[in-house]
Amino acid sequence: VSNGQELVRIHFEGHFITSADELYHTVWETFSDKVSIPSPVSGIVNAVKTRREDLDEDAVLAELTVTENEWQRACRQWLVPEPEYF
Repeated sequence: VSNGQELVRIHFEGHFITSADELYHTVWETFSDKVSIPSPVSGIVNAVKTRREDLDEDAVLAELTVTENEWQRACRQWLVPEPEYF
């Protein structure tokens, strides 16, 4: 996979409040959408989670193998340098 190429596409459903009143009566509406997550690095895709049963808020969605040079490039691009952080 190349840096910036789609790595994972997530289809999801959710609910949101459309109205509520002072008696705590709430009306909910259902929605569905999808989001594309690009790869932050170039590398080899080792695994991608695809089964709904395996997905939750702590799930690792994809595992990649990258070169040291590519990892360093990505770190320089995405991470804040330590002096700026503190």
